[in-house]
Amino acid sequence: MVRIEFYAWIGHYKNLNTEEPQEFFTKKFNTLKEAKNIINDEKCFIWEEGEWEGCYITISFKRNPKIYDSNSQLVSECKIIDWKTYQAKWFDLDDSSLY
Repeated sequence: MVRIEFYAWIGHYKNLNTEEPQEFFTKKFNTLKEAKNIINDEKCFIWEEGEWEGCYITISFKRNPKIYDSNSQLVSECKIIDWKTYQAKWFDLDDSSLY
């Protein structure tokens, strides 16, 4: 079991005011791959649970999304690798380029 944690703005990126406060999101998954796929190449998507169910959310990379294992140890971090295209990549903890 793993847990993804990230911050996001409520709303679609096309209508986004980045001065608005960000909300904290977390969700559990059975595998690391499932957790990574929630962001994948989509930085804006409809959240499907809790208070913001049915709302578009736009991922913030002011604080990088992270995935933790069942012992709350960091196992992967998502970082923007190309700001022009807003392309992101997951870096696993054993990847020396994580830090």
